[in-house]
Amino acid sequence: MRLYRLADLGLGHVLTGHRCILHDRELHRTIYSPRYPEEFRQEVVRVARNRGPGVTVEQVATDFGVHAMTLWEWMCRADIDDGTKPATTSQESAELRQARRRIMLLE
Repeated sequence: MRLYRLADLGLGHVLTGHRCILHDRELHRTIYSPRYPEEFRQEVVRVARNRGPGVTVEQVATDFGVHAMTLWEWMCRADIDDGTKPATTSQESAELRQARRRIMLLE
């Protein structure tokens, strides 16, 4: 299995700081490693939510070294987990994954 950086393939840019993005050409999948710590995500979302007038989410994302779309996704997930948006929460998703694994083992 050969791994290539996305920047080498022209598929996107490599994030700096907390994680490295690699692409496996043979399996056509992207590998993210390691994930941002949960405390870091919560802090960035808190700052983005409490940003002052004239400060954009993109500016907050740049200040913390994450991609703006990543921050938007974190904010959306936080809204779902807080109950302000209807969807399956992170905890419910984890419980469903565990239940599916148990079912597969029993089959």
